[in-house]
Amino acid sequence: MLSDQTIRELLGSRRELSGLCSQNGWIDSETIEYQVIEQSDQRVRLKVSFEEIVTEGSGCIAARIACYGQLDIELGDSIEKAKIIITR
Repeated sequence: MLSDQTIRELLGSRRELSGLCSQNGWIDSETIEYQVIEQSDQRVRLKVSFEEIVTEGSGCIAARIACYGQLDIELGDSIEKAKIIITR
């Protein structure tokens, strides 16, 4: 089983989560929330949500867009080899 801290570290540090962004913005890692839907020894299915930050050309924040979806974390031999797969 993955701990809350491990899941948060994976979600905050991997680029796969950007697949849920709609405007090619930045993920506000402080807004990432998740709910475990299923969990087994080799896989965790999550429902995730976060805010995407969209900036103007000058770097000012133009919008914050709510993003959400489901993903699987497939565990490998170690947490470093875990795969994140967007499912919805």
